[in-house]
Amino acid sequence: MIEILSPQVANLIAAGEVVERPAAALKELMENAVDAGATALTAEIRRGGVSLIRVTDNGEGMSPEDAARAFMRHATSKLRSAEGLQAIATLGFRGEALAAVAAVSRVELLTRRRGEAAGTSLTLEAGVVTAHGEAGCPEGTTIVVRDLFYNTPARQKFLKKDSTEAAAAQEAAVRAALARPGLSVRFIKDGAQTMHTPGDGDLKNCLYSVFGGELVRSLCPLPNSGGEVRVSGFTGLPALARSARFMQYFFVEGRPVRSRVLTAALEEAYAGSLMSGRFPVCCLHISMPLETFDINVHPAKSEIKFQYERAVFDAVYNACREALRQAGPEAAPAVRIAPYTPSGGPVPVLSASSPSVYAAGVPRPAGPLPSPPPPPPKPPEENLAWRLIGEVMSGYLLVETPEALWIIDKHAAHERVIFNRLKAGERPFLSQQLLVPRAVALSGPELDILTGERAFLEEAGFDIDVMGPGALAVRAAPGDVDESDIPALLSEIASLLLSGRRPDLRDEAMQMVACKAAVKLGRSSQREDMERLAGLVMETPDLRHCPHGRPVAMRLTRSDLGRQFGR
Repeated sequence: MIEILSPQVANLIAAGEVVERPAAALKELMENAVDAGATALTAEIRRGGVSLIRVTDNGEGMSPEDAARAFMRHATSKLRSAEGLQAIATLGFRGEALAAVAAVSRVELLTRRRGEAAGTSLTLEAGVVTAHGEAGCPEGTTIVVRDLFYNTPARQKFLKKDSTEAAAAQEAAVRAALARPGLSVRFIKDGAQTMHTPGDGDLKNCLYSVFGGELVRSLCPLPNSGGEVRVSGFTGLPALARSARFMQYFFVEGRPVRSRVLTAALEEAYAGSLMSGRFPVCCLHISMPLETFDINVHPAKSEIKFQYERAVFDAVYNACREALRQAGPEAAPAVRIAPYTPSGGPVPVLSASSPSVYAAGVPRPAGPLPSPPPPPPKPPEENLAWRLIGEVMSGYLLVETPEALWIIDKHAAHERVIFNRLKAGERPFLSQQLLVPRAVALSGPELDILTGERAFLEEAGFDIDVMGPGALAVRAAPGDVDESDIPALLSEIASLLLSGRRPDLRDEAMQMVACKAAVKLGRSSQREDMERLAGLVMETPDLRHCPHGRPVAMRLTRSDLGRQFGR
C-alpha cells in the first residue's frame, strides 16, 4: 500500500539530505544571511555545533509574517516561477534549509527589519512553533540552533568527535568568507574567536585573515582575463602543494562549488611541477552568465554542471598557467637530491634509553641504533647464524646465511622499526629542538585538528604552538625528519585526520612520521649501524613488511641462485 508521508517525516528526510552534519546547517544559515543583504555576520558554535550554532547578521531582517513562513517547507523569497531556475542569482532558493534544520533541533529566531521599531521572536521545537511574539532586538537576524539531531539518535551516531565537527564548521565559515570578500565573517568556537575577515572586498586581505601571511606570500595572483568566462583569484606556488585537495577553493558567481572540470583544469596547469600525490592550493573565482551553468544538481548545492565545459576548462587552465609563468623560477618544480656520502652516516634510530646526542643545545641529525634484544632469537627459517656482506646502491643491505642471500631495504626496515615503537607508545627517536622555531602555514581546519591532537604530536616528537591566524610555530620535530619536510608532514597528518574516512587514522599518521624519519635511500651508513639494522631484521620474525605493506627483505635461496645461472 502506498501512503503519503506526513509533513514531519518529509521534513526529517529533507534534513537527512540537506543537514547531514552541523557544518551543513551552519552553511545554510550563513547563505541565508548573504541573501538577506548582510555585509557582516558572526557564526558561533559549541561542541562542534551539536549543542549550539548561532548566526547573527546585519541584513534586512524579516517581518513577523515572513518569520513564521520562513520555517515552512518550500517557503522561499528567492524564486517565483519555473523560469527562474534557469538563472538563479541567490545562494538559497529551494526553501528546504530552515525547515530541515528546525525539524531536527530547537530553534530560536530574533529578527527586525531595517527602520522598524520592534522585532519578532520565534521559538520552534522539532519544526513546531511553540512561541511567536514581538521582541526588542537589533536590525538584522539572529538564529540559534540548539541540540542538533536531539530527536534523531541514529543521525547522532554518524557524527564525529567535536574537534572534527568543529573543523568542518570552520571550513564552512572559511568558504563563506572567501566566496564574498566584501562580507565580514567572524567565527567563534567554544567562546574563542578563531577567524575574523575585514569584509573590505579585497580577496588577498581575506586570505591573509584566514590563512596568515606565510601562506599568502606563496600565492600567485591570476592575470586579468576577458571573455565570457572570467577567472580571478590566486593559485599557490608548487611548494604549497598538499597531500589532498581540501585547500582548493572554487567559486562560481560567489557560490562555493565542487567540479571535476575545474579540478582537472587546475591540476593540468601544474603538469610537470608537482610530484605524484601532491595537489595545488588555489582560491579561484569564476564569473559567467547565470544561464550557462546549473547549480541545482545536488541537495546541498555544492556541485555544478557547466553548459560549455571546454570553455570553462580552457579559461581556468590558461589563467593558472599564466600565473605560474609570471611567478618565474619559484614556480618551477623543486627537486632535492640527497647527496651521496661514501664515508657514510649513522642509521638514525634512537630508543628512549639511548644516550643523548645533543651538546650545548645544538641538535645532531642522528644517533646509534639500539642493540638487538637479548637473548637474540635464531634467524627465521635457517635456525643458523647470519653475516652482513655489506651495502649496495646506498640503500640495500646484503646478508648471508648458509642457505640463502637476504637483500634488505634499509628504508623500509628502519620505517617498520620506528612505526612499531610509535605504536607501542615508546619514543623511537628523540625530538630535535630547532634553533629557530619553524613557521608552518596551515588552513583553519588544519590548525584546529593539529592543536586538538597535540598529545599525539608530542608522542611523535613535535612541540607546537599557535602563532597566529593560519600558522603554527614548530619548536621541535622528530629528530631525524629534515626540517624542510616539516610543513609537508604536518599538512599530510592534518589532511589524514580531517578526512575521517577510516578508524585507523592514528596508525596512518604514525606511518607518515615513521616514513619521514626513516633513513633515506641514497645515504650510505656506517658498518656498525648496518650490523644493528640487519640484526633487527634477521632476529625479529615479524619485521617483514613496512607499515605500507611493502616488503622489508627479499630472500634468495641457494637453489634460486642456481636456477638463475642454469645449475
